[in-house]
Amino acid sequence: MAWYDKKMNNYFRWYGMIFESIRGWMRWLVLLIGLVLLVGCASSAAPIPPIPTTTTPAVAPTPPATVTVSALPRPAPTLFFADTTTTNLIIQHDQLSQTIALSTTINFAAIRDDGAQIAIQPHADDLTILNLADNSRYTIASRCDSMVWAPDGQSLFCARYGNIYTLQSDGQRDTLTTIATSPNAYSDLVWRPKSAQLWFSLVSNATSPKICTISNSTTELLCVGNGQQPRWSPNGQWLAYRLGDRVTVQSADASQQQHITGMRVDNLWWHDDQHLLVVSGSRIMQYNLVDQQFTPITLGAPMWRLIGVGAPFR
Repeated sequence: MAWYDKKMNNYFRWYGMIFESIRGWMRWLVLLIGLVLLVGCASSAAPIPPIPTTTTPAVAPTPPATVTVSALPRPAPTLFFADTTTTNLIIQHDQLSQTIALSTTINFAAIRDDGAQIAIQPHADDLTILNLADNSRYTIASRCDSMVWAPDGQSLFCARYGNIYTLQSDGQRDTLTTIATSPNAYSDLVWRPKSAQLWFSLVSNATSPKICTISNSTTELLCVGNGQQPRWSPNGQWLAYRLGDRVTVQSADASQQQHITGMRVDNLWWHDDQHLLVVSGSRIMQYNLVDQQFTPITLGAPMWRLIGVGAPFR
């Protein structure tokens, strides 16, 4: 029995040693697995770092090349003629012409700035308003010695017997409101562009006609000199007028002045801001403000009389 007990004690001792050894390895294995899991969990929870932004060194901008850009050509204005041999109104825009037959010959006309309507004073008839979109027309029981559309295009300013009227009309009725009176006669009504200044010729039997203006806010006259047919350039920077056969073109501040002579002058119209049309009968000369030269030009037909220049049709 002593031998058996000794043998069993040796067996348990070796078993215990093996068991302790295995338990030790298991402890290290469990610790290693825990560390691996801990590292894995920590790695998965961390955000993915963004792609680093590359900072590009600042580059000085290259100065743009100097380029000369020509101004776009302005649309050709609409020209209005009266046929001197018939009662026709001829409207010419670019190379296209339109003829409108009226009942009597035309004395003069006033064109709205937007090209929508034209007021026509026939020689022996009442005032006619012509809608250019559809050629419809109506008459107003009034006559004018000179007329111009108000800047808003809703009424006409009409000079007659030494008075300036505002003529309100919708084709069914009309009213006259006197805004200025004079012992002399007003004629050649015209607005200075982009302003409330109404310009005209003040005609007296005793003296030469004068170029004058009146504001909407006052009835005080301001005259700048002798002349008639005041014509402002479309940009409002140049005033042209004539006295007899002498034509004067001056800047708005009167610091520059040019005199044009050498031909009989019946009428003046601006073709654009740089070119003035000088009309003598059916003959038309174009005056260039830059080189101060005349150029003969052909507008319309020999039997046509230029009675107005308006904005292009819209």
